[in-house]
Amino acid sequence: MTQLTAGNFETETGRYDSVVVMFYAGWCGKCAIMKPIVEKLEKQYGKEIKFFLVDTDKEKLLAKKYRAEIVPMFLMIRMGEIEGVMSGVIQEKTFERRMRDTFI
Repeated sequence: MTQLTAGNFETETGRYDSVVVMFYAGWCGKCAIMKPIVEKLEKQYGKEIKFFLVDTDKEKLLAKKYRAEIVPMFLMIRMGEIEGVMSGVIQEKTFERRMRDTFI
């Protein structure tokens, strides 16, 4: 997954029709649980959906702008518009279903 910054967030997410952005922190245990799930889904859906990461400790302005107060937080962006938000630990099948409902 590509890391996003305040400098490239809009450009990178705007290049794709379907985007998942994972807001995370290195110290976050729940993020460590979710990252392998998201990486697995990226391998499965990578041709249809682009996946990105935002480190909330390094990108405080992005975290504030998108209200990533609880990590992990996931933005589902379709055609430049936020279509869904999820946060916390989410079962893989539930995450996949919500993602598919949003994009496919």
